[in-house]
Amino acid sequence: MSTPPKPPSDGYERPNCRHRCGRGAEWGTPCSEGPNPDGTCPQSELPCVPRATLRVRRGWITVWASLATALLLAAGFHFGSTGSKRPRSADPGPLSTSHAAFTAEAGCAACHDAHERDVAGLLKAVIKPHGFNEACSGCHSFAGPAATPHNAAFVAHRGPQTTDCRQCHTEHKGSLADISRLTGDQCQTCHKQQFQRFDLDHPPFPTNFPRLSRATIKFDHASHFKDHFQKPENPSGPIVTCATCHESAPSRPNVTTAGFDVSCARCHELQTRQTELTLLRLPDPATKPQELDAADATPFMATRLTATNQVYGERLRALLGGIAGKGPKELPAPSVPSTNAARLTAGLSHELLAAPLKTWLKGEAPSLSQNAPVSGWYWFDDLTPELRHRPAGHADPVLRAWLDHTAADPASPFKAELRHPQKGPGRCAKCHVLDGPAQSTPWTYAPRTTKAQTRFAHGTHLGLRTCIECHAMDATVDYNRQFSLPSSPPVSTLHGVTAASCTECHGKTKVSQDCRLCHRYHTEAVTHLRIPQAKWK
Repeated sequence: MSTPPKPPSDGYERPNCRHRCGRGAEWGTPCSEGPNPDGTCPQSELPCVPRATLRVRRGWITVWASLATALLLAAGFHFGSTGSKRPRSADPGPLSTSHAAFTAEAGCAACHDAHERDVAGLLKAVIKPHGFNEACSGCHSFAGPAATPHNAAFVAHRGPQTTDCRQCHTEHKGSLADISRLTGDQCQTCHKQQFQRFDLDHPPFPTNFPRLSRATIKFDHASHFKDHFQKPENPSGPIVTCATCHESAPSRPNVTTAGFDVSCARCHELQTRQTELTLLRLPDPATKPQELDAADATPFMATRLTATNQVYGERLRALLGGIAGKGPKELPAPSVPSTNAARLTAGLSHELLAAPLKTWLKGEAPSLSQNAPVSGWYWFDDLTPELRHRPAGHADPVLRAWLDHTAADPASPFKAELRHPQKGPGRCAKCHVLDGPAQSTPWTYAPRTTKAQTRFAHGTHLGLRTCIECHAMDATVDYNRQFSLPSSPPVSTLHGVTAASCTECHGKTKVSQDCRLCHRYHTEAVTHLRIPQAKWK
């Protein structure tokens, strides 16, 4: 058995190490680490490598950044094949076809006021926003303010209270770009009630949609189809189709009513002539003034002969004497302007009016013609002579003038007589709604109003569905209540349209259900376009 070697007396030997430190004799102390396995000294120091200061590094960064900017500008400010006279970097891209035509002469200045001015103007444009709404309004006009959502005033909502045209319409996308197109995501950014798809969770339509306002013409579809249209004595035979009264075509966005002459005259033309307007009634000329009774006066005479301390008979003679002397212009109240008085008495001659009155004032019975005209003014010869107007038919101008004239008057027997549905002259109130504000009688048919942003094109749906599929009859509705009680909500004998009837065709994997298919952003369907030519010169 061999014995391990003794360590040297100097203490610098390492077991199993091929190298020994030669500096021990000089340092006088042993090295705790000793030589590395490869013989290198662990106490060696790295060479000195000086580093640049922060100031020097900033300087180099500035130099390189300036050089890169100069190179980018040099690369950008060159003339390329962009179709424009400007350098490529200064050309934002071509305008859409609709805008390019009338801005070609003025260039950028047509919409950007600071462009092509001096340096001060360009610098000002950098720090001051440009009013693009004002620039757009130079040509486009809307029903409300251009800088408010939907051009109208709304209560608090999720979106901004003011808008900019560029939020939805961005130019310089190319000549074929559709800059008016909106996406459903853009609409959802503002609306309180969010939904994913029309066919999935769209809010329900309002009750009685689209009839959100009271009709201007009283027409009960249910009673006409059930009671009147099916009668054998109908002049043109039974009516079984909507097209008899309504006009439609693929090129038309809406279904319109044909009008009275086509839709109503076949049954109601004679009714408009059966009741006449009666203004004056002459009592027995032999009756003494103090014996005349105000109860014998017509409603019109009662309105003219206001109550005073004077005996009724004396007031009557004074009224008829003034009318006989001044003629038709004195028949309405003296406060009525001459232009209105001419409309109220159109076709009434001075001689026809005054001759019987003068005879009666003499205490004699007037001699009247027994032949009544087909239409117009005449004296009706009965126990007591009466001045009457026989309507010429529907839309008689004299009856319309009297109805318009009395619209602002307080309630009176004469106003009630004119507006009686069955006994009124011409029976105008049977179909026309005459209880609206003064001077706003809706004589012509007006489609029911809907929300300004809602639209529906009937023309594109013709042939795809029948009328009754969307507008089913509802005979249980008390239709006339809304006219006898104006405060009651508007109703119709046609069921309201529901979203379910639309989703049968519109939905995912079906026909388009984009928001703009049924809604428009601006208050009007088509904005008015003004092109002030002087601005582009």
